[in-house]
Amino acid sequence: LPARAPLQVAASSNAAISSVAFFRGNRQIKRLRRNATGIYSFTWKRKGKRGKVVLTATVSDTRGRETETKRTFRICRR
Repeated sequence: LPARAPLQVAASSNAAISSVAFFRGNRQIKRLRRNATGIYSFTWKRKGKRGKVVLTATVSDTRGRETETKRTFRICRR
């Protein structure tokens, strides 16, 4: 991953999406609130050591339902 990595999630539900949260491991790095297009994105300015990183995106809707997806990346350079 580059030092500034764009992260993006496309989310939809039969209820309105209330937020999308991004996590590195157990630490939240960003929470995005409602948006009309269903595309949630931001640029992650990564910090930390080289090695394996697990990023998780958790989508919540206004009915209290949540779902998540995880992706594993390897950071080779600082």
